[in-house]
Amino acid sequence: MIFYFYFSSVFLPLLSPLRNLEVLDPGLIRNALLPPLFIALVFSIGLGRVLKPRSGTQFLLVGMFLLGSIVGVQNIIIDESYREYFSHLFQVSSAYVMFLVGWLTFKNWSEKFWKHFILLALISALISSALTIGALDRGEIGRYYTAAYGFILISAYAANSSSSITLLAVLGSVVSNKRAVVLAIITMLTAKFMGFAGARSRVLTYRRFISFSLKFVFFALVSVATVLVFVAWVNQNPTTGVSKAYNISVNRMIDVVDALQARSGLEEAASGRYQEIEIALGGMNEVNYFIGSGAGWNIQLENGKNVQNIHFSPLSIAAVYGFPIAISFYAMIIFVYLRFVFIRRRGLTLTERMAPLYVLGALVHSFFAYSLFIDWLFFFFIGVMSRSVQFEIKSRGVYHNA
Repeated sequence: MIFYFYFSSVFLPLLSPLRNLEVLDPGLIRNALLPPLFIALVFSIGLGRVLKPRSGTQFLLVGMFLLGSIVGVQNIIIDESYREYFSHLFQVSSAYVMFLVGWLTFKNWSEKFWKHFILLALISALISSALTIGALDRGEIGRYYTAAYGFILISAYAANSSSSITLLAVLGSVVSNKRAVVLAIITMLTAKFMGFAGARSRVLTYRRFISFSLKFVFFALVSVATVLVFVAWVNQNPTTGVSKAYNISVNRMIDVVDALQARSGLEEAASGRYQEIEIALGGMNEVNYFIGSGAGWNIQLENGKNVQNIHFSPLSIAAVYGFPIAISFYAMIIFVYLRFVFIRRRGLTLTERMAPLYVLGALVHSFFAYSLFIDWLFFFFIGVMSRSVQFEIKSRGVYHNA
């Protein structure tokens, strides 16, 4: 598991610039390493323990696996979609196992581990962004793409530990050209500020309220000042790679707002997302609405490219497993999140405090990209939250498995 942490959040981001240069797609390396890593996790945990579901979330994932595998046989027979079929089943299987990893190890991750790991992840993300911006400045790339998703994990840690890292994560996401990541981080920080990111174990006294307010005002002033200085520098140096990256990111956000106001050009501003949605819905019938098209489902876009997942995760899940399953899945995740937030308890580890923030950010991001079932950390943190709540309930003398 530690290997996956470093592989996905430290090593892969460093390879991201190669994707811009069209030299290598880091996703190919990831896809090649995940199956053997999955098998290693299963045998290290023990097959008997893996085959025993611990919660409602795991039972739902089992149901998705069975439904997808049975209904999806048609995709093998008709379209010979072997790769897509086993890919969808692998996604659900790995989610099931990663939930169990989080469940079993929810209190085993030290603050020292997270501190060192997040520092390396931040350095990796910043180096990757710097290399990409350098290539953009030299005119070596035509498309500006960064490995910005890692800033969600960094922000989940920083919101609990470091204001300076939070500021770096926000700035990194702003110049990342990834609007979904920016929105996810804003949602995470807002939830943290409003107290919806974990159960409070201390009573809010007047002194604590004043102390918190002063810290918030100070951080807000420093953040605003930093942003103003950065924007002023960009305006004075418009030809640098950093300025180009910033302007590309900001202009894409402005395009979306303008398109919403004008009710036109939204397809272009949304980077082709609506085309995916229209084609996916157009290929579904009444039966597909209920049970999905099964594992192996895929569509062909107007550019001739075949895809097995679309950027709007709820519809992508519904296309494979049906709308009842997609709705149940999101309802289950929201239930786990709210249950964790509203059950008061003491002694939360850093891992437990990070979990709701990461899950919230990943959920927001999933409405703009297909990320949940290819992000092992999401289900790891779902497992952490579920086990944390069950542990607290059992410690009070009431057993409830959810």
